[in-house]
Amino acid sequence: MKRKKTYLPPRILSQVEYGLDTCLLGASIEYNTKVLSMGQAVETHDFAGDASLSTYWE
Repeated sequence: MKRKKTYLPPRILSQVEYGLDTCLLGASIEYNTKVLSMGQAVETHDFAGDASLSTYWE
C-alpha cells in the first residue's frame, strides 16, 4: 500500500554570526570588471538587379 509523503518544511539547524569590519561581498564587480565597446563591420548588399531573388506573397 502506497502512502503519501508528508511535507516537512526546512529547518534551521544552526546559526553563525559574522562580525566583519568590511562588507562581506564588497564591490568586486564594480572595480574588477572592464567593459569594452568595439565597433562592428557593416556589409551592404544590393539585390536590386538580381531576378533570382523574387518573392511571392499571397
